[in-house]
Amino acid sequence: MARSRGPPPRQMVRGVIDCGAMSHAEAPKKSPPREDAAERRTLRFAGLCWALAHAPIIPWLYWGSIRQAAGAVPPGGAWALAPSYAVSSLTLALIPFLLTAPLGRWRRLYALALPAATGLGALALAIDSTLFASVGFHINAFFFRVAVQPNALAETGLAASELARYFAQGALFLAVDVTLGRALLRRISTSGRLAGRRALGLVLLLLALGLTERAYIATLNFLGGPSFCAASDVLPLQLPLRMNGLLVQLTGRPSALGSGTLHSSEAEFAALPGRLEPSQIVFDKRPDVLFVLSESMRADYLTPETMPALYARRESGTWFTRHYSTGCGTYHGVFGALFGIQGTKADAAIGAGLSPLLFSAMKANGYRVRILTASGVDWMGLQQGAFKEVSSELTTFLEGEGSARDEAMLSAARQEIGEADPATPLFTLLFFTGTHFNYSFPERSARATPFWDGKGGIRSPNLDRSLLQRRAQNAATEVDTKLAEFLSWYGEKRGRLPLTLFTGDHGEAFGEKGRIGHGSDVDAEQTHVPMLLFGDGVPASGAIDSVTSHVDLVPTLFSLLGDSHAPSSYSDGMSLFDAPKERFVLATVGWEPRYAAIGPRFKVHFSSLGMRITGLDDRPLEGGDALFAASSSEILKLFRRPTNRAASQ
Repeated sequence: MARSRGPPPRQMVRGVIDCGAMSHAEAPKKSPPREDAAERRTLRFAGLCWALAHAPIIPWLYWGSIRQAAGAVPPGGAWALAPSYAVSSLTLALIPFLLTAPLGRWRRLYALALPAATGLGALALAIDSTLFASVGFHINAFFFRVAVQPNALAETGLAASELARYFAQGALFLAVDVTLGRALLRRISTSGRLAGRRALGLVLLLLALGLTERAYIATLNFLGGPSFCAASDVLPLQLPLRMNGLLVQLTGRPSALGSGTLHSSEAEFAALPGRLEPSQIVFDKRPDVLFVLSESMRADYLTPETMPALYARRESGTWFTRHYSTGCGTYHGVFGALFGIQGTKADAAIGAGLSPLLFSAMKANGYRVRILTASGVDWMGLQQGAFKEVSSELTTFLEGEGSARDEAMLSAARQEIGEADPATPLFTLLFFTGTHFNYSFPERSARATPFWDGKGGIRSPNLDRSLLQRRAQNAATEVDTKLAEFLSWYGEKRGRLPLTLFTGDHGEAFGEKGRIGHGSDVDAEQTHVPMLLFGDGVPASGAIDSVTSHVDLVPTLFSLLGDSHAPSSYSDGMSLFDAPKERFVLATVGWEPRYAAIGPRFKVHFSSLGMRITGLDDRPLEGGDALFAASSSEILKLFRRPTNRAASQ
């Protein structure tokens, strides 16, 4: 019987190797990996489609705020904003996809994680849209911390039953969204209809659209002014992009953020206080009023060494030692001082065409109004916003620089006052610029020595910060001297001294925390400013250490002149004399979403990126969390939605 022959030796060896390779757990499999990669691409593309399907929800959630903001822009501007809202909604909807994209290699996990992320994102936007409509802020770390405090619900007026209903609705939406999303992703990934589709190209296209939209909205802001700035902030997580310098060069025209025509609108912004007619403000006292602002004026300049004349006035008036500007720059500081409204609402108010009640109420009560500014006010729409209704009474763009321009301002004021009818009460606003960089003064005020010679620029690496600060102190001394001389002349000319209010538009940093100048942070150096009241009708109350703000200036002045309206009917502030000991005030950087709630013992710094609690000197504070928990109800008062709007209109 013939013996059967097996395979040749070479085939046997190959068979053994093949069998061993197939049985080895780590053996490469060529065809299945290609299939897996294709399935993962398909799954990611389906996930991208599901995420983008949530984009229409976003403008629906913010529709009320969009209508209010778009209603304040010039005619036709709402249509110009529509592409921005559309692209922003798409880029916001893209975020859950980007966050969960690394999980795409695990198909089952991804099919659950992506729908969960899109659902939670939609819920977060629903909460944010409600918050923004109420207080003008998007969700940030500060509001998260407040929300977990035991008394947060009572302070917001939200009943436990309402909260339970909102949670139930949110849970139902999330469950439905996750169920539908998971089922859709699994079905698409196995159906083959989108086989091999790549999400990368579409993602890159959307990101490019997002960058284009930021350039587009920067151009709208340049052309349209603050009303477009306010409207472009309605949706959250909008990266700021300013191209004013480039656009000025390309177009040859000035930015509307500095001098553009604003649109007057009846659109209401939920976070703004009510509006009274000027005729409703009635004064039973009519002394002359002198409202004095000084550029970059720190609170610690008000000393017997630096500003002796003003320091001496505290004995016959009232000195508010814990006073803060509404912002760390001129735009938000001057806005708060003249409007009596938080600096965070400046774009919304000016963009909607609002004007300060201060000037119109003075005129309605028989005052002759004159505004003289050595410091330029044609910045971010101030001249065409805050001063638009008093343009004929405004004198600005004076000759000279620094203290020389201050002297030109005072010469113009003397002429105006000298020609006035003695029987007519005067309201005069002076805005000194000598204390702005590079801190100008003549030889007579060179008291703090040695000081910087003014050469080399503020960013010079060899600049001694102490020399710079002493130069600034000398400039403050010169303002003090000029104002004292002016008041002496005023008393002789008019036969009486005016009710005088003196403060700074903001402060100034000299490297204490690594910053020079202003406009960069809500630290004490840039926001803590002097506040002094003296003259006709001002009580001699001495030093008061309650926390006060620029939003209190208009209510204080109206109260001293005898008006009886509640400040809440037209302002975010109160009379300086009524400020409670445990009060908090708000300051903003303005150019970016960074703020500080400042109280009697600590500060809360917050932004979209985080929150920290410090002492009033901005240093870390031991026990800050406990202080925050105990004061959260008081802090919440800064953000309550006005309840008396209808009654005040």
